[in-house]
Amino acid sequence: MNIIVGRIQVSKQKELLAFSGKTAGIVLQMLTGIAKFRVTGTERRAFNHWMKHFLPVKEITISLTRVQNFQTIFNGHFRIISMMVIYVMMVKMTADSAMSIGAFLSFSAAYGIFAGAMMQMSSSMITVLQVFPLYERTRPILDEEPENTTTKEAPGDLRGNIEMNEIRFRYDEEGPYILNDLSINIKSGEYIALVGPSGSGKSTIIRLLLGFNEANSGAIYFDGQDMAHLDARMVRKRIGVVLQDGSLVAGNIFSNIVGASTTLTIDDAWKAARAAAFDKDIENMPMGMHTVVSESGGTISGGQRQRLMIARALVHRPNILIFDEATSALDNHTQGIVSDSLDQLNVTRIVVAHRLSTIQNADTIYYLEGGSIQEKGSFKELMELKGKFYELARRQLE
Repeated sequence: MNIIVGRIQVSKQKELLAFSGKTAGIVLQMLTGIAKFRVTGTERRAFNHWMKHFLPVKEITISLTRVQNFQTIFNGHFRIISMMVIYVMMVKMTADSAMSIGAFLSFSAAYGIFAGAMMQMSSSMITVLQVFPLYERTRPILDEEPENTTTKEAPGDLRGNIEMNEIRFRYDEEGPYILNDLSINIKSGEYIALVGPSGSGKSTIIRLLLGFNEANSGAIYFDGQDMAHLDARMVRKRIGVVLQDGSLVAGNIFSNIVGASTTLTIDDAWKAARAAAFDKDIENMPMGMHTVVSESGGTISGGQRQRLMIARALVHRPNILIFDEATSALDNHTQGIVSDSLDQLNVTRIVVAHRLSTIQNADTIYYLEGGSIQEKGSFKELMELKGKFYELARRQLE
């Protein structure tokens, strides 16, 4: 009976984990989108959506509790009932035989120990069975291969020379290539920009440079060193990055700029803030560098949030900077200050931008479409070419 009950519990446990996971995801989305719900007046609709997924969780929980209560009651009564049956049988047997009272008591004590052990064993089996739903829930994460860095080499101090040689990449083996025979050669200190329509492969290039994905064919070189042979984590530490969907860390501004570093000082944080045109804003805040910010950045504006992340990328004084739509929320005046500060740095810059006015000073602009380079050159050269980049720029700048 305990085995049957255990199988029922495992089945309901699987359902409970599945619904609980969906409900937890909905709660997280709702917490991060509270402002949007209030703006659109859809609080009641959001609550009903959560309730629709929460009700099955409570129903399964109640059903699972009933099964567990039945198991507890059954185990508690089974031993008593079985002992009563044994006593009745033993009384009939001893009435017609020469079994002594001592033998009867010995058998009764032995059976009690045996029955208790069987109950404990069945309970242990049920506990073991309940592990399987948890394992299946975490299996996708456990099956993922971790980054292999044990046999990789340290890149050393990167000077900023980067080469992408005939890169082909796709996320799915059966899907189309996101990047197709793409080659880019970047010299140390060069400022390049990646532009093009959505889905052209700009952010994918950034992911490959950071080692988040590996190319299906081709090679990426940092200062002549093949990325495939380098420790990706060490490479990332030598690159200042501001991603399009980057987030802050709950804490104060100083901890967000310096991160987990134990060697950087508050003076280093101020230097990075000045380079990101964020120092004046910090000075006007109630606690300066120690002003508390939330993970979502709700206590500061979108432009301040972006400049904070730029300061975080600059504080380690890297020789390579990668910006993926890092200044999209800045006004033209602030954008100009940030650009002037970055122009004074002798670093390699790779910028993904949709606002073309921010990349007019780029040494080389690569116009991507369909995962390949359609046009490249300086802003002036591409405008004179009057090609696809010219049409894109004309629509924006008119």
